[in-house]
Amino acid sequence: MLSFQLERLKEILADNGIEADSTTIQGDNLEANFIKIEISEDTPERKFTSKGKKKKRERFKVNCIMPNSPFIQELATKLASERLTEIYLEFMKKIRNKKLMSDILGIEETSNDNILFKAFAEQYGELWLTTNEKEQELFQQFKQKAISVLDKYLEEEKAPRETEEEIK
Repeated sequence: MLSFQLERLKEILADNGIEADSTTIQGDNLEANFIKIEISEDTPERKFTSKGKKKKRERFKVNCIMPNSPFIQELATKLASERLTEIYLEFMKKIRNKKLMSDILGIEETSNDNILFKAFAEQYGELWLTTNEKEQELFQQFKQKAISVLDKYLEEEKAPRETEEEIK
């Protein structure tokens, strides 16, 4: 339906002498029952060849269709939240300690899952929809922070034992 409407709009513009190289139709919740049309002019830039001749800029046609914008935004937010929750829970299954997770995320120690998840989402929010390369980079970053925090905890545990042995 939206593609038909977009094609019809292009026909009406052409009938009125308006050439449309880039057209977009985006659903939106409008307060009244009307169609909002925005037209902006894109004048061609002139380029010069190496011989000094004028040359028109190459043009191409772009058509974009986006259904109901608020619905898409709501759906994307829901999918992001679900995916990040899955990833967060997988990490928590492996770490099993909220104090450690707090340190890994660089926040004040807390046992509140909401605070931990919010910090996780702020730092690793891109994980819900990213390239494999970026995903590996973020996982590696998390892994390095986790190893650093674990090393710190191991050093702290060794220190009291050494002093106890020195006392004996």
